[in-house]
Amino acid sequence: MDGDPGATLQQKSLKQLLDMCDKVLLKLADREDHIGRLLHGSHVNARGLFLAITALLLALLLPRFVEWSLRKTGRMELNFRGDNIPQSYGAFILLFGGILLALCKNIYFPATRNYTIWQTVVIGFGLLGLTDDILGDRSIKGFSGHLTSVFKNHRLTTGFIKLLGGGLFALWAGWVLEPNSVWLILLDASILSLSANALNLLDLRPGRASGFFLFAALILFWFEAPFSGNGVPPLLLIIIPTALLWIKDSQAQCMMGDVGSNLLGASLGLALCSPPFSVSIKVLFLILLISLHLLTERKSLTKIIENNRILSFLDGLNGVR
Repeated sequence: MDGDPGATLQQKSLKQLLDMCDKVLLKLADREDHIGRLLHGSHVNARGLFLAITALLLALLLPRFVEWSLRKTGRMELNFRGDNIPQSYGAFILLFGGILLALCKNIYFPATRNYTIWQTVVIGFGLLGLTDDILGDRSIKGFSGHLTSVFKNHRLTTGFIKLLGGGLFALWAGWVLEPNSVWLILLDASILSLSANALNLLDLRPGRASGFFLFAALILFWFEAPFSGNGVPPLLLIIIPTALLWIKDSQAQCMMGDVGSNLLGASLGLALCSPPFSVSIKVLFLILLISLHLLTERKSLTKIIENNRILSFLDGLNGVR
C-alpha cells in the first residue's frame, strides 16, 4: 500500500499516516531554519505530537464525562464533611490510561509487547476495582474477611472475585515478563497483587492514595525512563491523569474508589517488576508489602498514621483532614 500513489488516507493505517507526517515535518525542517532547530533540539516527531494532542483533549473532556456519568448513575457518596461527591472517579485514570496505552501499542511497534502488558494490567485491575465499587459489601474488609466469607460462610463476595481475578492477571503478567522462571513469575505476581491491595489500604482519606502513588511513581519513573526506548514510558500515562485527579481528590471533591486505587497499586507493582530493578530489590519490596499487609490485618493504618507525628504531618500534605 505504501507504494500505491492512488491509495487514500482512509486506507492507510495510523502508523503509516504518522510516518507521512514525519516526512512532512522533515521537509519543513529543511526549509525553515527555526522549525529545524525546534525539531532537532526537542526530538519532536509526529507520534509525540499526536499523543500530546490526544492527551490534552482527554484531559479536558474525560473529567467532565466521568463526573456526569457518575452523577447520572448515582455513583455518589457522602465524604467526611457530609458533602455528596462523585465516587469511583478513578474511572478517569482507567479511561485516560487505557486509551493512550492502546494508541502507543499501535504506533510504537517495537514496544508493542510492553504496552500490551500495561494495557491488560491497567484495564484488568481497573475493571475489577470498579466491579467491587458498584457491587461490593463494605462491611467485609481485609483478606481474612473475604476468605472467611467464601470458605466459612459460603458467601461469594466481589472482594474475593477481585482478589482471584487480580491474582490471575498478576500471574499472567509475571509469565509474560519472566517466561523462563517459575520463581520469578511468582515473585512478580506477588508484588503486583500486593501492590494493588496496598493502595486500597491507603485510600481512606482525601488524596492519601493518589498522593502516595505520585510520590512513588515519580521515583520509579526516574529510574525507568531510560529503559523505555523510543516510546512513551507507560508509567507516565498513568502519572498524568493521577496528577489531575489528585487536585480534586485532595480537596475532598471526589472519591477515587477501588477502580482508581486498585489500578494505581497494580501500576506501581508492574513498574517495580520492570527493568532496571533487580531481583534483590524486588524481594525487598515484597517483604515490605507482606509486612504492611500483616500489620494492617491487626491494626488500623489510619490510626498508625494519626499517632505518628512525622507520618501525620506527611499525610496532611496530601489533602484536607
